[in-house]
Amino acid sequence: MADQLRRRHAQWCKDLERAVQADGWGQVLEAVEAYERLSEQLGASLVDYDELSREQKATQSVIEKAARTLEKRAHVLSSVDGGDDRGAPTNADMEDLLDALKRLLGGEQVVVPLEKHGGSKAEAASQRAAAAPDHEHEDDDVESYTKAARKPRREPGATYVDVEVAQIGLKDAKIYVNPTIVVSVFDKDGKSMEEAKETGIGRCEDPTTISFGNTVLALESSLASMEQRNAAVFLELYHFKPKKRKKSCRCWALLEMDELRKGGPLALELYQKPMDPKRKRIHLFTVKELYLHVSVRAATT
Repeated sequence: MADQLRRRHAQWCKDLERAVQADGWGQVLEAVEAYERLSEQLGASLVDYDELSREQKATQSVIEKAARTLEKRAHVLSSVDGGDDRGAPTNADMEDLLDALKRLLGGEQVVVPLEKHGGSKAEAASQRAAAAPDHEHEDDDVESYTKAARKPRREPGATYVDVEVAQIGLKDAKIYVNPTIVVSVFDKDGKSMEEAKETGIGRCEDPTTISFGNTVLALESSLASMEQRNAAVFLELYHFKPKKRKKSCRCWALLEMDELRKGGPLALELYQKPMDPKRKRIHLFTVKELYLHVSVRAATT
């Protein structure tokens, strides 16, 4: 059993290292899939090692906490619900988790950055002996249209873009649970330029339309910086899958630099998932005349 655990441990470390690297590079889709896959593997291992010796109990506890941390980080990246939550794991926390996982079988005390709630590593260490895990609230209060958003970080004298999300056309609009639009900015190399932003939950106005109430999302990357890096704005339709208990991207749209400079109301084509931040794999989602309707406004602070 010990040899089997060591073999699995080596593979876990390799997989997490690749996931953290993808996370740091802004490769959101790859990172989310890797975190979710590894979280499931760690969770399954707890069943395999249910009869651990007393000395190995600490190892099982670390594996359990690591699995929950991976799940939380995947949720932050995929749903953006945790973007403003100080207790949500960051990419730096995942690097700490990788370090902790590497030291797991070394016989030393390991701290998983799970329950720091915006505090320091010292605060996390003070909770290493906590026996009861946090009880997460998976179903947040249902919101319509807009969320309470923090004030965007913008430099005085620069020109910034606001994206107003009106509605999206889908042939099966009624089937989507808690649909939202996630807006992110990536440069030509596929590197993220800022934290993604998310509308509130949309409403199905008719069988083929989901409305987002003209939610305005303020980008934090200046127009000049986006031009310099040949960036684009990506808009993804996310919805909740009850059976899998996770949010999933259904389709996505794109605002390129010429559209950002021109501004005004736009009807954007919908593309097949997965979203490609490098803009190399773009395929139409539907041949029907169904679009994501937005308005783009630029203003100088």
